[in-house]
Amino acid sequence: MMRYSCLALCWMLAGCASSRALPVQPAPDGVAGTYDLQICRGPCDPRRPETEIVRGTLVLESERYPLSALPAGAVSYLERMDFELTVIDTERAPNGCFVLARTGEARTYAGTTTVGVTRWEADSVGILRLPLFHSPDAGYVARIAVEGREVRGRGRSWGVGDARVDFPMDSIYGRRVGPPDRRICIRAAEAAAEAMARRSGI
Repeated sequence: MMRYSCLALCWMLAGCASSRALPVQPAPDGVAGTYDLQICRGPCDPRRPETEIVRGTLVLESERYPLSALPAGAVSYLERMDFELTVIDTERAPNGCFVLARTGEARTYAGTTTVGVTRWEADSVGILRLPLFHSPDAGYVARIAVEGREVRGRGRSWGVGDARVDFPMDSIYGRRVGPPDRRICIRAAEAAAEAMARRSGI
């Protein structure tokens, strides 16, 4: 189980992280897994389902892998629909993926990309940083801590120019449901590609 100082957790949960890049550390133990994920406006609380704005699955792996390890159909869809984020991870190699769906009205960029690959990195106190959306002028970055079978953290939407926003920070909660299973993301990408082909009559 990962342990953090009170200062480290306060730093993450208060959303007071510096915008400067922190040194990348070796992968913390116990990170890899498949997580049911919730992104909420206010604390994620099962007694208050109205706080949930995005729900999905996050898959974190302990090793990076090339996109060529994924089926061609999934890679084609990711490169078409999630070009910026996929290009970033093509150059640096992903070690995670996600499937997200918005469940309510929300002022957030979370869930803009519904299926994607990502790359998490740990800072000097073990907080994971990973993008869940990226475009030329906007993005969404999650910062989470893994504690036993749970992940908790915050997410921030950002933008410049016409995409500039002043959205509040989101809360993030996840529960580990099994070992890393990137097939969940592969199936979602392939299903999205098939749906797109049907709509376009291809």
